[in-house]
Amino acid sequence: MQANASKEYSDATKGSLDPFGEETFEILEFCVHYMLTGFFAAFGVVANTINFIIFYRQGLLSSSPNVIFAGIAISDFCACFLVFWCMVFKYFVKFSEGEPSTAYSIATILLWQIDYFTNVTVWLTVYMTVGRVICICFPFMSKRTFTPTRSLVVILAVHALTFTIEFGDITHYYLSREVNPKTNKSYLGVHKSNIVSDNYENVAEFFYAVFRFLSISIVIFCNIIIFWKVNLSKKFRQSTGSALSSSASETDSVSPKTKGNKQVYETRDNVNSGVAVATRNVPKMTKEMTLLRMVVVVSMLFTFCYILTVPYAIIINYVLKDLLWEYFYTSWFAYYCTLLLETANSSVNIFIYYKLSSRYKEEFKKLFCFDFRNSE
Repeated sequence: MQANASKEYSDATKGSLDPFGEETFEILEFCVHYMLTGFFAAFGVVANTINFIIFYRQGLLSSSPNVIFAGIAISDFCACFLVFWCMVFKYFVKFSEGEPSTAYSIATILLWQIDYFTNVTVWLTVYMTVGRVICICFPFMSKRTFTPTRSLVVILAVHALTFTIEFGDITHYYLSREVNPKTNKSYLGVHKSNIVSDNYENVAEFFYAVFRFLSISIVIFCNIIIFWKVNLSKKFRQSTGSALSSSASETDSVSPKTKGNKQVYETRDNVNSGVAVATRNVPKMTKEMTLLRMVVVVSMLFTFCYILTVPYAIIINYVLKDLLWEYFYTSWFAYYCTLLLETANSSVNIFIYYKLSSRYKEEFKKLFCFDFRNSE
């Protein structure tokens, strides 16, 4: 928002380079921001509450994945709640007389908190994906490394580091004030605080783009490794299964005259014991594959929803930094689109968990008192 001294100049050039005008922008803002993003935000509050309750009922500290999933549910809940709360103020709290406005002041104060929790979700997703890769490549080391207690420590460390990175925005929104003489009210977060220097903001914007690009790159790279290792494991299981089947058929074809009945029966017992060992490992392998599919789908959804934030940050902070007022409507519409994707990512994980995890589905049905006999 520009200062009052330059208001005439701002009104004359506001959105002068935009491909659409104010009326079109208001329609797009209502549809994309208030309707779609508002729906995902409200749904995300309910969905992540259910997610946390179910992970708590399963045993919050029983496994490292449960701790991470619960941590993601908490940060997603907070992000969706703040997005919905921000839109309530922007839409229902009408602008006060003069500049700046009450709605704008409250909304901008909430923006850094939304960024804070979305960044926590980003790095918890990275940690979860990297953990699955290590579990696949180094299964014995992963059991000692990725414990529930250490995962909880990682979550707390991510919150602490994210708060440190967002400290500049905190000072910007909470220490910058302007008094509106018409209403005799003080508004926060309207103009840049003198405490936050331009150099600090440039560095913060640079690291935001770098960290977001780095996080998405790590998740994509880990998913490639997961697909590669799973494909190798699948081929190995197929070859082992065919070898056991051929051994059994060869044993059945051995004539008792060529080999004694005792030798035939010993060979059959050896083959059957190998099949029994493989059968005993099926539940454990099935559980690991279910967890792996959940991690892969969650991380792929994360990549799809967050990949546009990297070019958005580069364009807004560098390419169009001096022309944001001329591209006022386009820049805000681009922000609404990225916020829509981020909010959608924070709200739809419940469908992934319910579809891929039979244990989650069972706890979900117990939570809402479904009759298993009728549902089956």
